[in-house]
Amino acid sequence: MPSSPFLWYVSWLLRRPPTPPPTTFMSDLDTDRTRVGRLMQTARALLAKGGSLESSGESAPLAQNDISLALEQYVRQSGVVDDIDPKLVATEVLSQVKSALDKSPEDETQFRLSDEEWSSLEAIVQVTGRPALGYKEEQVEMPNEVGANQHWAVLIATARTTINQVSSSVGRVSRKSKGTQELIGTAWRIGESLVVTNRHVAARLVFQPNDPISSWELEPGKIPRVCFDASGLQEFSVKGIVYCSPEDAVDLAILQLDCGGNTPPPPLRLDWAPESIGVEIFEPGEPKPTFKGKQIYLVGHPYHRVASNAVAKVFGNADGSKRFSPGYVTSIEETELEHDCSTLGGNSGSCVLSAGSHRVVGLHHGSREVDRWSGRGSANVALAFSRLPGGPATAILKSGRA
Repeated sequence: MPSSPFLWYVSWLLRRPPTPPPTTFMSDLDTDRTRVGRLMQTARALLAKGGSLESSGESAPLAQNDISLALEQYVRQSGVVDDIDPKLVATEVLSQVKSALDKSPEDETQFRLSDEEWSSLEAIVQVTGRPALGYKEEQVEMPNEVGANQHWAVLIATARTTINQVSSSVGRVSRKSKGTQELIGTAWRIGESLVVTNRHVAARLVFQPNDPISSWELEPGKIPRVCFDASGLQEFSVKGIVYCSPEDAVDLAILQLDCGGNTPPPPLRLDWAPESIGVEIFEPGEPKPTFKGKQIYLVGHPYHRVASNAVAKVFGNADGSKRFSPGYVTSIEETELEHDCSTLGGNSGSCVLSAGSHRVVGLHHGSREVDRWSGRGSANVALAFSRLPGGPATAILKSGRA
């Protein structure tokens, strides 16, 4: 039994059978409450009381710190998420729930988190032990902390030169908006003057994104650009769309740069070997094989307009600067692989590279929304090139020519 009446109340509230949510309560998501979902609901309920719940049988109302400590203890004892700092989880959950309540204090049923708030929650659940390391003078930095990050420090120490070379060919995609260049995603070099990104990134550069993809044309007024370095010396205009996949399952586009007399960074090489993503291992006595994902890393330009404490802890100032995010492939199905590298908005179009070959094995394009309550790391999704069927996209990727 918890050490105080208040913690007992929280424990009971979190474990009681869930009641059906109002139709306005996250109706577009799976209504089955996971433990993280119930944790968020409890924080919401306590905050909505305005601190009127008494603490430890005393007359003083609960302070926000009391609620945070109780949530932290629940995370620690119940295993809401594995291998994650309980204090960080509790702080982030409380922060996001409070933000949502502040939006509609008169109506507690309105509890719809924004995409950015979900991004913060997903970040805290996904990225502990998965740093997002910056670059200084185009050199990837070492992680500041040991422990969970020690493994990645070894990776960088043994392959830093190669990682830096690969990273130089990854750029930020931007367009002109309200007089400034707005970051919309990431792209990386392949042969000739081509770069690879997501179809949904390319859609933000065209006249009529709702028209058939075959009719897409760049809108010159958006002044689309790809910049490969922090100084801006390696910045190139986007000349056109060479290829854009019409298939929903293949979120891929290939753009052509206007290089003029300048030489862009060297093209990246692709790794088409299935074993570079992972292997299936048959364990004695088990009827089905176990998938063991390989070590990978992702290079891109994560961005977050208003960083929460959790995002700031992992990404620092998530301003769209280039980041190195290591992790593992967690599963693979059909043409997609799932991974647990740290990502935010702006990572769309990032290259996923094998930590063994330092070649591109996938194209990051977002997160699955099947488990947004728990925000597990397996929600990050990339196109797996070893699973890509033959066709125009495969031909261009392999040859480097349109």
